[in-house]
Amino acid sequence: MEIEDKIKVFISYSHANKAEKDRILKYLEPNTDMLVWYDKELLAGDQFDDVISAKIDESDIFIFLITQDFLTSKYCTEIEVSKALARKGEDDELRIIPVILDYCTFKKSKLSKYNAVPDDAHPVFSYDNHNKAYLEIANAIEEVVAYIKDKKKITTSCLHSK
Repeated sequence: MEIEDKIKVFISYSHANKAEKDRILKYLEPNTDMLVWYDKELLAGDQFDDVISAKIDESDIFIFLITQDFLTSKYCTEIEVSKALARKGEDDELRIIPVILDYCTFKKSKLSKYNAVPDDAHPVFSYDNHNKAYLEIANAIEEVVAYIKDKKKITTSCLHSK
């Protein structure tokens, strides 16, 4: 699959949750239909805000790894969440997926109106086996990737048939 055909996924997280982000990436890695971007993909000399803004502008899916650290991070909430929500306001096809990692004040956040994963928004850390939660998260994200991919195929085929 060509890079331009891949579904672009932006992951926003608190650096306190790097290990959990890495764990989710391991579960998403087998899916070749998506191109995942997160801040550690920045190169030396990149202008941090400019690159992040560009990635937000081109993403199809936003994944927010929710913990209290995330919710109290000004950069995560005021920059990344705000820009993603602004894009969502302009393009209803964008998907916003909150991933609840730990017990926190998620229900008071701007993201609380979006369907969260794992199942029933139970925090990953509440599972006896965290791998079960990561698998549920990956499956939910892969469903969204397949949905967007199918919608893009329909849109593309409609454009070519005109």
